[in-house]
Amino acid sequence: MLALQKPIVGKWSSKKYKPLRQLGSGGTAKVFLVRNMEDQKLYAMKISQDSLSINREYQLLKKLHYMDFVVDVHDIDDLIIKNEIWNYLILEYIPGVNLKDYLLRSPLPVDTILGIIMILLEEIEEVHNLGYILGDLKLENLMMDEKNKKIRLIDLGGVVEIGGNIKEYTPAYDRAAWRCGERKAEASYDLFTILMILTRLIIGEKIDPLNGIKKVVSKINDKRISVELKSFLINSYKSQNLSIEGMKKSIRALYRVEGNRSRMEKELKRSKFINITFIASGVFLLSTFLLIAVIFIIDKL
Repeated sequence: MLALQKPIVGKWSSKKYKPLRQLGSGGTAKVFLVRNMEDQKLYAMKISQDSLSINREYQLLKKLHYMDFVVDVHDIDDLIIKNEIWNYLILEYIPGVNLKDYLLRSPLPVDTILGIIMILLEEIEEVHNLGYILGDLKLENLMMDEKNKKIRLIDLGGVVEIGGNIKEYTPAYDRAAWRCGERKAEASYDLFTILMILTRLIIGEKIDPLNGIKKVVSKINDKRISVELKSFLINSYKSQNLSIEGMKKSIRALYRVEGNRSRMEKELKRSKFINITFIASGVFLLSTFLLIAVIFIIDKL
């Protein structure tokens, strides 16, 4: 693969890039942080020997370039490594961490999670309106853009036209793997994926379809979340009527419910702290009074 710190040259553009480190990998591709030797800017280079996949993703990225949600693509080219042709994309480099790694740092508040889901639903609706589904949406492909304070999609490898065949998927977010529906390129497939992303963020740990949906339901029931949110999740897993408008409406309502629950919990904690402080001060005053009384009695004796 690429030798770090050793400049590479595009076959057609003759542009030079210096690979700095590997950012990630998946399927048939690897992604490297590279520096353009002309303007010294940092980019992400996605490299693969699957020319059809690289070209297809390039066309999709160009088509969706107007969406802030989707990473920008700057170039497509080939290079020769050990007498073999490799294809690559030059993508916008987004400083930050993906949602999976962010979750490892610290759990997210439930109302924040619901806010993220609402953003994803709005963006996915736009993609659906163009006649596509994302297909292989997952936490690893969603970046927390530290500079612009946005969520960005960095991989379109799983995108297919509605009605087409899903070629790339991740079992943890695939409804067929969970036995909750078919692996069909339709809007409801993406919505189930969003549902499992929501589940993953709330549970705060990996979910595995080999353990079955009942295990997930058990973990959801153990979480300190509203009854309304538990009911929404549990009833939605097997639902055949998921719609983007219906889900957006539910998430908005749940956002308000969870916001109120969070405020009530904070007020309750504050109230308990005040009560404990009051009791403690009362005990201190009582102890002081008794001590004075004892001293007074001793003096009398």
